[in-house]
Amino acid sequence: MNITWTKGRKNCGDGSMSLLIFHISVSGCKVDVQQPTKLIRKKEQQSVSIPCSVTVSSCPKSLPQISWYVFRKNSHYQLDLKSHSLRYTLEHQGLKISSLSEADSGVYYCAAALLDVAHNGAQAIGQGTTLKVSETGLNVSQALLLTLLVLLTVYSLLVLVIIICIKVQLQYSTHLFKVMPCYTFRRKGTKLSLVQ
Repeated sequence: MNITWTKGRKNCGDGSMSLLIFHISVSGCKVDVQQPTKLIRKKEQQSVSIPCSVTVSSCPKSLPQISWYVFRKNSHYQLDLKSHSLRYTLEHQGLKISSLSEADSGVYYCAAALLDVAHNGAQAIGQGTTLKVSETGLNVSQALLLTLLVLLTVYSLLVLVIIICIKVQLQYSTHLFKVMPCYTFRRKGTKLSLVQ
């Protein structure tokens, strides 16, 4: 921690005045914010928790202020967690959103700042977590793609089973002719006899 005292004189015209400046800077103070950069998909009316982890190192003992920002297609703003406490709640440092709607889709950023420390590293913002809220959870193209994938898998398994059955049947019939010599039946009067 560096403490700087500066004393000087300033002439105010009608006399002199002493000036004392007190400045504190904390060297090495660092705030780090980690949050997942993955895509989270949810359905309407569900809840979601977006994790955020804040690490403070080499700083005076003070708690960071956590803020959340959302960036949408045509807007971006800081979430008002106090006014909308029924929908938005802090879970430790993460954000929980209740009763989701499609309008909640966007990229959510977790930010942390030490308000009582004047230092460049005393604030940080996360990488952003993308939230996609839809009415059914899957859109039409995703549902169609999933259906086609299932049908293709079933078709592939069916073709594989048919090929295996044909291969086994051919091997069995070839093996049978090698082991068993060819026999024929001959008739001698009223008796049948087996001849090689």
